[in-house]
Order: sequence, then C-alpha cells, then structure tokens
Amino acid sequence: MDAGSLAKYIKELLSERDRVGVPGLGFFYTQAMPARFSEDRNTIYPPCRKLLFRKEEVSQEAEELFSMLVSRVSGLPLEEAGTEITWCISRLNSELSSSGTCALPGLGELKAESRGEISFVPEGDLPMSIEGLDMQPVSLKMKAVPKPAKAAAAQQKQPSAGKILLWSAIFLLVLTALLFAVVFIFRDSIIPPVEGINYIRL
Repeated sequence: MDAGSLAKYIKELLSERDRVGVPGLGFFYTQAMPARFSEDRNTIYPPCRKLLFRKEEVSQEAEELFSMLVSRVSGLPLEEAGTEITWCISRLNSELSSSGTCALPGLGELKAESRGEISFVPEGDLPMSIEGLDMQPVSLKMKAVPKPAKAAAAQQKQPSAGKILLWSAIFLLVLTALLFAVVFIFRDSIIPPVEGINYIRL
C-alpha cells in the first residue's frame, strides 16, 4: 500500500463517517460549512465539509476499526490489511522526518512542525451530499443572450434609412436628367414649326 492508496481509503471512509482514526498518525475529520459567496460575490458555493487533521493517539479499538474498514474497501484480508497499513504509515513517518512533508494524493499534505506536531493542508473541501444530490457552485453573472444567426444576418443586410434616402435622391436625379435628354432630342417632333402653326391659323 502506498500513500496514494491510503489517501483514497481515508477519503472513501470519510464519505461514510465524519471521523477516521489512522494508527500512527492521528484523526482525519470533517466540519460542516454553510453555503458561502465568493470574494467578488458573483458565485455561490454550496455547503461542504472542511477537511481537518489532528495528531492524536489512536486507540486500539479505533485502530482495529480502521483495519476493518480498509479491509472492506480494498478487499484485502483483515490481517493483510493491518500489515499493509503499518508498513505504509512507517514509510510516511520516515518521509516526514527526513523531508518535513508527506503528500497524500487527492487528500492533502502533511507537514512536520516543531515539537513533533503535524499540520495538514487539504487539497480542497469535500462535497456535502444531500439525498444523493450533487451540488455545484452557482454563478450569479448575467450572460448576454446571443442573437439568432438568421436574425443577425437579416439585420446586417437590411439597409439603413439614410442609405434609402440617398439612393432615392440619386434615382430621381437620373430620371430627371433622362427626361430632359429625351425632350431635347425629340424637341422638333414635340414642338411644331412656327410656319405650320401660322398656316393653320390662315
């Protein structure tokens, strides 16, 4: 059993109970935390369980209970589970003595302090399940609703009122120029000669 396996067993057992005693180390336990806002108050975090550790002598009864729980979770025989736990904790304590820290992947990190104390830095809070519901953080930011692609395209294609007036004025000018050109070209046909008019009057 390595540190990663031990951390996995502790985390799984903490999903069933609030306090787990690990022989040779101490107690991992959880504390219920209410829902809270983020610092910018744009997100609501759901209730959770804060993971804590306290170095404390584990009783024989708690040690046997931990061995039974690990045996059940891992599928190892009870005696073999106890041997694996003892060997793993011995290695963890040696690592703490030599380097001052010991990682429990997925759970956190143990740090050796002065006077033989051990502190614990969790990787994160544990979720709090209510009747099997998986609660997730809720963002309070309002998201802009994108316009449908067809409506946006139609809006882009639709000409503005200023463009309509400009093209209307150009059209009227062109039409007026054409009318003047037609009148000028066919003026002889449209306006009869003066002599003809005088002849008719006589």
